[in-house]
Amino acid sequence: MWAPLSKEATDILGKGVFECMSRWTALQLAVQNSWGGQSTDHKCHQMYDEIMSFFTQSKEQRYIDEMEDFLDLFMLESFNCEIEDGSIFEVAEQLFIVHEECVNGNFDKVREMFTKPSGSGAQKSQELPQPEEEIPAETPDGSSDPQS
Repeated sequence: MWAPLSKEATDILGKGVFECMSRWTALQLAVQNSWGGQSTDHKCHQMYDEIMSFFTQSKEQRYIDEMEDFLDLFMLESFNCEIEDGSIFEVAEQLFIVHEECVNGNFDKVREMFTKPSGSGAQKSQELPQPEEEIPAETPDGSSDPQS
C-alpha cells in the first residue's frame, strides 16, 4: 500500500510528471502533429490526469509494468501511435523514480532531475499544454480558441 502524499509532494509529483511527458519525443510528435485530432490537447491533459491518479488515488501498490501498459494503450488509442523504440519503459521508469522521490520527501532531487538536459536528446517541447491551463473551447468551425 502506498502512503498518501502531502500537498507539497503532490505538487512536485505533478511537475515531475509534466517534465517526463514534455521530454518524451513520441508524445511531443503526437502533440505537434495533432495525431489525436482536434482534441489532441485534451488528450494530453487526460494522460497527465490519469498518470497523476495512478500515483495519488490508488490504495494498493502499483507496478511499473502497469504504467507501461497504460502508456502503451493510451498512445495507441488516443494518438494512433505504436511506440516501438523502448521509450515507454524509460518514461514509466522515470515516472516511478519521480514518485518514489516524492514519497521520500526528496523534492530537491526531483527538481535536479529536470534541470539537466534530457539524455535521450529529446528537448522540452513548447507544444505540450501546461496541466494547470484550461483546455480552450472549440469554436463552431471546430478550431480551438488561442490561449492568451
